[in-house]
Amino acid sequence: MKVDFFTNIFSHYRLPIWRLLINSKNIDFNIFYSQTTIEKIKSIDESAFNNYEVKKLFPVLKNYTFLNKVFWQKGVIRRVLTSKSSGFIFLGEMTIISTWISVIICKIRKKKVFFWGHGIYGNENILKLFFRILFLKLPDVNLLYGNWSKNLLVKKGFDENKIQVIYNSIPSTSSKNKKTNLIYKKKHDWFQFQNNDILFVGRLNKKKGLDLLIEAHLRLLKEINDLRIIFIGEGPFKKELIKTNLSNLNKNIFFLDSIYDEEYLKYCFMNSKLLVSPGNVGLACIHSLSYGTPVCTHGEMKFQMPEAEALNSYNSFLFKRNDIESLKQNIKNGINAKNNQKRIKIVEDVFKNYTPENQLRLIENKLLEIL
Repeated sequence: MKVDFFTNIFSHYRLPIWRLLINSKNIDFNIFYSQTTIEKIKSIDESAFNNYEVKKLFPVLKNYTFLNKVFWQKGVIRRVLTSKSSGFIFLGEMTIISTWISVIICKIRKKKVFFWGHGIYGNENILKLFFRILFLKLPDVNLLYGNWSKNLLVKKGFDENKIQVIYNSIPSTSSKNKKTNLIYKKKHDWFQFQNNDILFVGRLNKKKGLDLLIEAHLRLLKEINDLRIIFIGEGPFKKELIKTNLSNLNKNIFFLDSIYDEEYLKYCFMNSKLLVSPGNVGLACIHSLSYGTPVCTHGEMKFQMPEAEALNSYNSFLFKRNDIESLKQNIKNGINAKNNQKRIKIVEDVFKNYTPENQLRLIENKLLEIL
C-alpha cells in the first residue's frame, strides 16, 4: 500500500517522524517536499538518511509564496495525476491553492485524501472560519495536532470518525531518549547559567509577546535582582528587542541566536527555571517539558498553538493573556517553585503522547482503516 505525502519543506525538527514514516513496515510512504526554506526554518540535509531512505525522498516541489505563506506548490498536481498510490497526504493549509485542485483530482480518481495540520483555532473571524471549514471538509480524514481543534470541529458538525489526533513530536521526545533526558554530561564551555534564569526559545516575532516579557522582567528585577532572560532564536523582532533592552540599560538579558545542537539545548533547558512564551507557545513547550522544565504562557487556548494543550497546573504557570502583572506574578511563582522533584513526572507525562513513535502508530492505524 503506497501513500504520497506532500509537505512544504523538510523541517529539521521533524527528522524522527520522517524517518519512521519512511521505514514503516505497514505503509510505503513517499515524501515530496521543496528544498527552499520558509521563515528561515532549518531544513534537513539528505546526508542524515541512508541509501534506502533517500530513495523515498523527493525534493522536487517548488513553493511559490506570498507574505511567507505557501500559495502554490509546483509539481504536486502532476504527481497526483500520474501516481498509482492509494492515498495522498497534504498539509491542512487552505492558503495552498494547488491543494484545492489536487484534492478535486484525487476525488475524480477515487483516491483517498488526508490533511495533516492544525484544523481550526477558535479565534477565526467569520470569513476565515467559513473557508477553513469548507477546506477541512474536503479530505476523507483530518490528521490534527490536538484535541482542542478536534472538539471544535465536532461541534461544527464534523464526523468524529473522520478526525484523528496525531499530536506532534521533536527529536528530544523520541522514545529512545526517555531514560536519558534528565542525564546531562557537560562537553563544552557554553553560556554559563545562574540560579534564576528563564528562557525563551523560538522565532523572535511580535506575536510571541516578547515586549511583555521584557516589561515584566524590568518590574521583577526590583524583587529578584539576579533574574535573567536568555533568548534563543532569530527573527524580525530581534533588533527591536535589543534596542529596547539597550534603552533600559538592562544587563540581565542575553541573546544566544539560533541553536540546533540538541546537547546545547538540553543544557539550556535543564539549567533554566522556566520556559516563558507570553504570546503563544507550540513545540517549544514540548521541548521544554521533555527535559522537565516547566512552562509559563497564557491560558487562552484559542490563541495558542495545539501543543499548549499538554500544559496543566503541574507542569506550567498560566497567566491572564496580555496582562503584564499576571505574567510577572506567574514568572515569580515559577522561579520560587521547587521543580527538582517534579522533573521526572513532567517528562513522563509528555512522553505519553508527544513522541514520533506514537505519531507513527496513530497515523498508520487511521490510514490502514481508511485505505
